[in-house]
Amino acid sequence: SGVISSGAEGDEVTVLQQTCGASFGTAIAGTQTRAGGLWNAEPTSIALIAASATYRAKWEDVQSEPVAIHPPMPIFMVPTATQRNRMRVMVQTGSVQQDMKGRIVQLERLRNRKWKTIGRKKLVVGLAGGAGFTYEAVFPVKRGWTVRSSIPAASAAPCFAGNSTKKFKVG
Repeated sequence: SGVISSGAEGDEVTVLQQTCGASFGTAIAGTQTRAGGLWNAEPTSIALIAASATYRAKWEDVQSEPVAIHPPMPIFMVPTATQRNRMRVMVQTGSVQQDMKGRIVQLERLRNRKWKTIGRKKLVVGLAGGAGFTYEAVFPVKRGWTVRSSIPAASAAPCFAGNSTKKFKVG
């Protein structure tokens, strides 16, 4: 939503989305201005919204300042199905074309009410599926540990922010 500088009613406004990592933007919404040049637009489909993108409004030949939305990197941690005392850490890029191969994820252990990094590994390519690309790393753990995994901001950038999983008690 916004206001065009002319204040005119009935002018066309288009919302452009540039998915992080893409070299071009696409129109995802359009509308006409109301009295005073006010406008509000919603995407024609929720499926058009990228996981991480920069948005601009376009009116005639004028584009607004960009607004970037880079959410926390989706990160998951599960016990491995085939190996005991191992945790699989996965990150997903969704519709964003950001190569995560070789980026660092870490395993942290809760001791004395403080999280301490106990392992760092480089991500490798996992599965490609409906949720986009998955990258993963496997860490050894011991029974009784309370652990979580995190991806530092530097590893998640430029399209995502750093993030951590919820804590998990190894059984």
